[in-house]
Amino acid sequence: MYRRIWEQGIAEQRYGVELEDAEAEAGRKIARELTDQLHELREEMTGRGLELPPLPGLDGPTRT
Repeated sequence: MYRRIWEQGIAEQRYGVELEDAEAEAGRKIARELTDQLHELREEMTGRGLELPPLPGLDGPTRT
């Protein structure tokens, strides 16, 4: 379920399509939280000297 919500949130960010129901808002919130957690984990891994592969659609200068 989280994966579906996360993917929906990412698609909304990428394509600019925003749904206006409560489920969509919850999906966007969870997607932002999971994306932040993923970036934090990757920053820690990089800090420990690991070289990480790119994450298409998530890597970039802006973080949510």
